[in-house]
Amino acid sequence: MGDFNAYTGLEAEIPDVLIQDLGDFVPICCRIPRSNKDEKRKINVWGRKLLAFCGEHGLMIANGRFGKDKGRGEFTCLSGPTPSVVDYVLINAQFVNESINMGVLDLVGSDHRAIMLEVKIGQFAKHGSRLKNFYNAEYRKIGLGKRIRNDLTDKDIEAFRRELLDSHVKNNLKALEDNEKDAHSIQQLLHPGQSPVHRHDITARVFRQKFREKYKSQMAENILHRIRIERSLVGDLVLATIGRNGKFGLCIFGSSYNLGHKELLGIRLDGASAFVGAMISPYYDSLLVKVIAHSSDLKSSAAKMNRALREFRVRGVKTNIPFLLNVLENDVFLSGTLYTDFIDEHADLFTFKPTQNRAQKLLFYIGDVLVNGPSTPLATSLKPAEIEPTVPATPPGVLPPNGLRQILTNNGPDAFAKAVRNHKGLLLMDTTFRDAHQSLLATRVRSYDLLKISPFVAHNFSNMYSIENWGGATFDVAMRFLHECPWERLEDMRKAIPNIPFQMLLRGANGVGYTSYPDNVVYKFCELAAGCGIDIFRVFDSLNYLPNLMLGIDAVGKAGGVVEAAISYSGDISDPTRTKYTLDYYMKLANELVRSGIHVLSIKDMAGLLKPSSSKVLISALRDKYPDLPIHVHTHDTAGLGVASMLACAEAGADVVDVAVDSMSGMTSQPSMGAIVASLQGSEHDTGIDLRKVNEYSAYWEQTRTLYAPFECCVTMKSGNSDIYHNEIPGGQYTNLQFQAFSLGLGDQFESIKKAYREANLLLGDLIKVTPSSKVVGDLAQFMVQNKLSATDVKERAQDLSLPKSVIEFLQGYLGEPEGGFPEPFRSKVLKDLPRVKGRPGKSLPPMDLDKVRKDLSAKYGFNVSDKDVMSYAMYPSVCENYLEFRKQFGPVDKLNTRVFLTGPKAGEEIEVTIEKGKTLHIKALATSEDMTRSGEREVFFALNGQLRSVFIKDENASKEMTIHPKAKKDLAGSVGAPMPGTVIGVKVKVGDKVKKGQPLVVLSAMKMETVVQSPIDGVVKDVAVENNMKLAGDDLLITIE
Repeated sequence: MGDFNAYTGLEAEIPDVLIQDLGDFVPICCRIPRSNKDEKRKINVWGRKLLAFCGEHGLMIANGRFGKDKGRGEFTCLSGPTPSVVDYVLINAQFVNESINMGVLDLVGSDHRAIMLEVKIGQFAKHGSRLKNFYNAEYRKIGLGKRIRNDLTDKDIEAFRRELLDSHVKNNLKALEDNEKDAHSIQQLLHPGQSPVHRHDITARVFRQKFREKYKSQMAENILHRIRIERSLVGDLVLATIGRNGKFGLCIFGSSYNLGHKELLGIRLDGASAFVGAMISPYYDSLLVKVIAHSSDLKSSAAKMNRALREFRVRGVKTNIPFLLNVLENDVFLSGTLYTDFIDEHADLFTFKPTQNRAQKLLFYIGDVLVNGPSTPLATSLKPAEIEPTVPATPPGVLPPNGLRQILTNNGPDAFAKAVRNHKGLLLMDTTFRDAHQSLLATRVRSYDLLKISPFVAHNFSNMYSIENWGGATFDVAMRFLHECPWERLEDMRKAIPNIPFQMLLRGANGVGYTSYPDNVVYKFCELAAGCGIDIFRVFDSLNYLPNLMLGIDAVGKAGGVVEAAISYSGDISDPTRTKYTLDYYMKLANELVRSGIHVLSIKDMAGLLKPSSSKVLISALRDKYPDLPIHVHTHDTAGLGVASMLACAEAGADVVDVAVDSMSGMTSQPSMGAIVASLQGSEHDTGIDLRKVNEYSAYWEQTRTLYAPFECCVTMKSGNSDIYHNEIPGGQYTNLQFQAFSLGLGDQFESIKKAYREANLLLGDLIKVTPSSKVVGDLAQFMVQNKLSATDVKERAQDLSLPKSVIEFLQGYLGEPEGGFPEPFRSKVLKDLPRVKGRPGKSLPPMDLDKVRKDLSAKYGFNVSDKDVMSYAMYPSVCENYLEFRKQFGPVDKLNTRVFLTGPKAGEEIEVTIEKGKTLHIKALATSEDMTRSGEREVFFALNGQLRSVFIKDENASKEMTIHPKAKKDLAGSVGAPMPGTVIGVKVKVGDKVKKGQPLVVLSAMKMETVVQSPIDGVVKDVAVENNMKLAGDDLLITIE
């Protein structure tokens, strides 16, 4: 770049490096001093030399202008993904009317380097400082070097722009002059007095022609078919275009701005009586603004008008914009066939799509968090760290390398399984995106943080077997606590990681829920999951119950996924005293699974019970019997033996083992990725993974993990713990069980809960413990500690206790049949005359009417419900409804950064929220009123995109009346109290009802544990002290019976 100084002869500060070493941007920092006499001549000389320089070096020329809007889509040119896709030279930039809008004039090609030059920045008294700060911050984001101002007048800049345009068209578009029509259009383009509409038309046509010439293939035609040409009301023509890496980007074509009216390449705005501060009276003129769209035909003119109308944001009054948009999209109108009864005959013109109003909804959410505290209950008093994790860099404009997913998508599951078995070295599955944070952070990691690191993973771990990123508890928790759609999470990650197979945990006939579902629900779920991006389904059953497993295997096979059937491991096959779950038991189970036609066999050691010795015995036996079948081993590192056990599995013949990145590994998570990679370097089992990239990956999660401090398992668990061989708590349940204990007021009794967990397991018959069977054991353990019950107490009083709902349903047979049968006489005492299920539970369930679910949800929430919404409801009806209500009220809260989502911003803190590509909100929390309104609301003040906004939030704490709920009288048999803290979700009786002993009275919910409170005696209901949604403490009075 040093040559440029000599070439132009201008005073310039140029970094002394080559263009190709600076990525997509090369700053030319020039200062052209003001001179009244010689200014125009200097600019013209400089412009000609710059044109010549760019022509010699293959650089493109462009033009930009700052306009009036607050910069929704325009900021992407500086800080978004566009610079890595589209290259341009910014030559003409000026600041107009307080705000920022980026423009690009023309596009020459898609494989050039870029030069960026600023002109006339920062000399506008009132706003110059703000603009300067913005530029310094934004330039640091994209790595631009030093910035300098250029003092030019508007007149000089316009002359410069015309000269550049003239040279550009003449030098680069001569090929079009052979066509008479195009030549005429070029002449119009060269004359500033002509209509700006032609400028738009010729630019679009030229782009398409140049693109076809450069990429002569059917793919180019397909891409061109997808290109959209739109109009930005504030920022000129927007062309969605293709960069040299094949990704879409935005170019914004420049235009002029006039104070009297605005005419932008075919759009003109004439102001009326609407302005800030205008008084609205009964005689108010309803015309806000007149919009005129020009184009060569009706359809393109209507498209411009449509785009312009969608830019308007009018709050406080209704407008005719929804009606006008319907007209502009009506096929009859677009055909030009209009008649006097047009509106009467098209009633659909008055069916308006509701506006999203996402910005205002987010203000309500942030205000609610500031006034009422976190919407997601925090497990501990720890606060999220005030940190912005550093995301390791990925090469811009470069597609990630191909991985095993390309084999799967091109050749199918059988070829994929064969490639895995033939692979030299040990393959790894990364659980960081699911099981690791489920085990360490109560499944609370949000899509916001997962998606930021996804591009780095795609570029640096393409030789992974898979990424486990879905299923298990993530589906439930995403909606219940994180208020985000699990399907959207999956789809977004698929876009960011196209080359590595995605893997989910499917609970067989239980889907991703805690109970059995009708068969059609499980089949539809697998079909949708495969369509959204899941490649490998690890199918297991919480009891190793074969009928449930076979249903899941069949559903995955019909969906076209890779069937990875899992045997859940419990006990210790190396201990001869453990006679229930022996090597023979596992080999017989494996044989049944292999006969069903699975692609991969998995050993799921959910509690980390596999020791190195038992690992060798089990995997060696399986490898000897099934030499051609891929074997995949999953474990947890709770006792600290995970790395040693996985290395033993590799030596014994396993093809794949599960790991988590170092900073998210260990304890109840998976073994360390870095430790296994380093241990196998140079051996026959070398993973082929770069340890340095593992370290960068780990550094990101080490920072990100501090944002989830309220959910840290380290609060009570400081290191690995070998008591896991005694209590057998699954790693994925450990922190969730701990979190439930805190929520129930049992946080200081977690050691007692772990001991009770073992007793509860033995009471239930020594189960295979993995969700949902592990939940049954955990619920019973917490119930025992909450009510100070020993195992003997539970056995003796089983018929009188109001046990958790999950325990009763398990004993009824709703999860299937456990190995060795149900425990008797305990089962009979608990169930009494309740019905029992024999065989596979889902087989007897009638199909769910999914169409009816869709219609009901659409009617209730007023929008078009998708298949994914229907399936979310099918799995978790009440959770899904609560999520849809929350989303309707508070908008896309998943776009907020994690600290703000959990605890809200600080006073005076400014945050950016990108609600979609090209739309970024700038929100600043200003203050919260100390005084409440008569209705108990506080006013919270914000600056939204520079404009003052306020919302009124009901103070749930200050507005509550101080009432003391009566307690149950323990010496009175008919005084029924709450067995644990929780929320009332169902009242089954009313005053005057006759009840019998054991009859359900009230249903309580605490976290994910439901308890049915039963009548302790026969009698008549005298009083009902509770109602739905009432929050209760332990021993609060529920029902009085006499």
